[in-house]
Amino acid sequence: FAAALGVSQQMLELVARTQQPPSGSLQHLQALEHTGDCLKELGQQKRADSVFQIGLTLTRNVTDIMLKKQRMRLINSYTDCLIQMFRNSDAEKLLLENVAAADTLGASGQEHLLITKNLLGNLYQNQGQYEKALEVHLSLVGFHQQKEPSKAPYVVAISNVGRDYYLMGDNTSAEIWTKRALDLGRKQFPETHPLYLTIMNNLAVIYKNLGRYPEAENLYLRTMQLRLQTLGEKHLSYAGSLNNLAVFYRQVRRYAEADTLYRKALNIYQTASGNPNPMVALVLSNLANTCMSLNRLEEADSLHRLALQLRRERLGEQHPAYQMSYRNLATLKIVQKDYDNAESMLLQSAEFYKRFDKSYDYPVVYRSLGNLAMASGNSKRVVQYWTEYATLTNRFLAYGLPFLSEKEKTELYANIQDDYQAMYSVLLSPQLPDSSRRRFIGLVWDKELFTKGMLLRSVRQTRQSLESSRDTVAFKTYKDWLDIRN
Repeated sequence: FAAALGVSQQMLELVARTQQPPSGSLQHLQALEHTGDCLKELGQQKRADSVFQIGLTLTRNVTDIMLKKQRMRLINSYTDCLIQMFRNSDAEKLLLENVAAADTLGASGQEHLLITKNLLGNLYQNQGQYEKALEVHLSLVGFHQQKEPSKAPYVVAISNVGRDYYLMGDNTSAEIWTKRALDLGRKQFPETHPLYLTIMNNLAVIYKNLGRYPEAENLYLRTMQLRLQTLGEKHLSYAGSLNNLAVFYRQVRRYAEADTLYRKALNIYQTASGNPNPMVALVLSNLANTCMSLNRLEEADSLHRLALQLRRERLGEQHPAYQMSYRNLATLKIVQKDYDNAESMLLQSAEFYKRFDKSYDYPVVYRSLGNLAMASGNSKRVVQYWTEYATLTNRFLAYGLPFLSEKEKTELYANIQDDYQAMYSVLLSPQLPDSSRRRFIGLVWDKELFTKGMLLRSVRQTRQSLESSRDTVAFKTYKDWLDIRN
């Protein structure tokens, strides 16, 4: 990418110096597109953003069909950059513009329309609008099934539908569609094909979600072995497989094995040529959390600080990924019993997330503050912070429930159950005055009923949610209601 960037920049310098080819010509716009793509791949999103903006400005009112198509290509490349910069609404606006432009071009714009729709579906996935994503991806399945069922885009579309169902919490449908994509891929590609390996990894994630750990592990291992065999031990895709398997091992509490794999992946990412790979900070964070589980707290502190520094330099302190690293370090401070620094850091995080008050990250910070107060034995602060957490959670649910998948609702229900059990345990604390205890009992009970009521009313898989939780009283009440209704 660095070499390709050099060539593209030479073309742009030639245009600026001689106007040959002319500014705004097809060749000039192609050079801008290639330059933006290279900068994006090298992790220089801000510079890529400026380059793509020049191209869009030059093509704003073009009438020539070739230039219209080039604008569509620029938009498709640019939206990937915007998504990486968390500017999803800008990306969606441009992609919808492309859909409208493709309609005016008829058959000649079909290729760009299919690319745009695929990007739009993936954008909706990233935004959590899974039903919209499913609608787009199913339309692509229908098109490719009629036109080109023996080609890769058909397999990609089917795989994306499987991913949509997985994100919606419907693992049964996700397994059916993903296995269908894998079977089709097996007929069309060698087992070592990148697309086939990606689908195999997706199926491993689904099996992990279903609790079918031996099957999930086998697929993770097979994917990793095939990438090692075909790409070598220094390839970034092999590092990705190492990281995926490490994440799995950490989830099933095989921390020592996860630690080894994270370190191998980190070494590959750190020795890759060019600017620091974006995965370095992620793997550092994963490794730090694993060190915490292994009680290697000093090493965890050092790793979290490295991840924080990388994200500050690369993304800035106002980026959500930087804030996530900052919260990870604050969590470590709680484990290290450095309560004053942990509280100060979490309150700073709360100020950041306050701007995104419709995000669940905002109440989660107050949950962490409540846990900190409980760990430090400060019952009054526990009441203060958990009251704020409960209030913010209900505000989030009032806005966010329509955008949550069934899986996310079920997970949120289980998390809230754990949180309220912890709140009730505080009521037994001798440090809490009787007057505060009575007030807190009423508040917690009211918030818990309201929160669970909102969730259960909106969850289609109510019975499964209750069965998978430890709320035996709610489940008995639900069964009694079914008996009366029937």
